[in-house]
This record gives sequence, C-alpha cells and structure tokens, in this order.
Amino acid sequence: MFVAVDAQAALQTALHDLFIGEVAGAWADDRIFENGHWKFDEAPDDLKTLHYVAGGQFYRIGKGLTVEKGFDTP
Repeated sequence: MFVAVDAQAALQTALHDLFIGEVAGAWADDRIFENGHWKFDEAPDDLKTLHYVAGGQFYRIGKGLTVEKGFDTP
C-alpha cells in the first residue's frame, strides 16, 4: 500500500503513532487470498502483510496456528 502525504503531514506522523480513519475500499490479492481464506503460510515474504507496532518497529505476519474446533466458533 502506498500513501502520499505532504511535508506537514509527514511531520505530524513523527509526533503520533495512532491514527483512526474510515476504510473507503479494500481488496485482497488473489495470489494469497482464496475461497475466503488467507494463504500466508505458502506466500513468499514480499506478499505477507507488514504491521506497525510503535516506535519505528514493524513486524511481518508469520506462520498461522490452528486451534481446536469450538475455541472461537459457536
């Protein structure tokens, strides 16, 4: 994802690490999303999502886990 900002906005991002917004549209890459499920376990690193934690730290999504049925489903 690419987000264009001006110099003033860039300065403000240096001062804050929480942003709240409204999603106007979304899409999923067919190479890693199929039949309603993400396929991150098979995806190369350059297709895995990047997440900002705080203080300049990021992490890339890792290997998925499977839990017993009923753990979080009715």
